[in-house]
Amino acid sequence: MKTSPLFRRSLRTTWLSLMLIILLALGPTALHAHIQMVPPPSFPITISGGGASWTFDNSIGISTPLNQLEPGRPGFGLETAFLSGNTNTALNTAYTLWLDGQQFVAAEPVTATANSLTIGPVITAGLSVQLQFQALSDRPALRALISLHNPGTTDVTRSIQILNNVASDNLTIIPDGGTSSGDALLSIQDRWAITSEDLQPLRNPVNVHVFAGPGSPHTLPASVATRVFLDPLDELDPNSTGLNGVGVTFNLTVPAGATRRLLLYHQLASSNETARTEAAHYSTLWRKSEVLLSGLSTAEISEVVNWDLPAYEMFLPLVQR
Repeated sequence: MKTSPLFRRSLRTTWLSLMLIILLALGPTALHAHIQMVPPPSFPITISGGGASWTFDNSIGISTPLNQLEPGRPGFGLETAFLSGNTNTALNTAYTLWLDGQQFVAAEPVTATANSLTIGPVITAGLSVQLQFQALSDRPALRALISLHNPGTTDVTRSIQILNNVASDNLTIIPDGGTSSGDALLSIQDRWAITSEDLQPLRNPVNVHVFAGPGSPHTLPASVATRVFLDPLDELDPNSTGLNGVGVTFNLTVPAGATRRLLLYHQLASSNETARTEAAHYSTLWRKSEVLLSGLSTAEISEVVNWDLPAYEMFLPLVQR
């Protein structure tokens, strides 16, 4: 027997209403199980913007900091970074995060868009850790916000390491004028550093590592390194420069119930000259109000410890548009 479309539509509506009433009666667990949730993205994950793309993975593990990479071992990091127009990566393994020697491993929740990636919070070394990466829209740069929340009742002090291994490998150099202090030697007084390669013409993109802001931030690096991972082949190369990246270590105390954040940037360039020009913008906070803090809340900005951001509160309404 045929039924009219109106009758079938009424029957379907009644059935759906009945199912919803039953699920609500069974409680939120049954309702959650019935609704088809969008699965979290799986690694590797690529985000892009401003003429650069950044690919993250969760199998870039190392047993201890400054040791040899162990392919397949769990561990989160930035695997590759490409600058538009160059088919060579700028980075091999970067933004690996360590808390008291324990490497951060990504876990759900993981949320990704075309130009952003958020991971966590994940409990690591007694802190609730969240990582937020944003590919900036107006330059080939990545913003990294590392949020550390202390869920306990006593203050927690941790050694926080961020290690960046660059693709120039054993040919890595810091070019003349390649640090914020104006020389080619990385020290704890510096706020940024440039890594390039001892080749002409350049093969890989040039890296600008920005790990602290100008002025007098609450927390600055306690130590820095230009050799971040052990590579046995480099050790045997008589032409090796002895450098293969940039690493920074912060000694950070997070009070009970509080959150502290580290804000870092990473920019790619096609030449040493361009890299020096772009790096200087971070020292002068050039256009900070327009892009560099865009999308961050007032609360997030107020908890950043490695930039002297309160001095720029006048710009916050513009930043948050």
